[in-house]
Amino acid sequence: MPAHDVWHVAVLGSTLFAAAGVALLLLAPLAFDVPPPGLRRARPAILGLAAVAVVLLTAEWLWVH
Repeated sequence: MPAHDVWHVAVLGSTLFAAAGVALLLLAPLAFDVPPPGLRRARPAILGLAAVAVVLLTAEWLWVH
């Protein structure tokens, strides 16, 4: 697989995982009376990884294509 295709897979994967993480953060209060402690502790990491995914998507959009 060429390096360019690997880049596309990385961008797609990180964007989808970031969207899933943010969805968990947003929907957890609707599903649970009190969010699980693991989710509360992981909130900064999830938001940080979502920010990294946004940076990768922006880099893809502006510089790769």
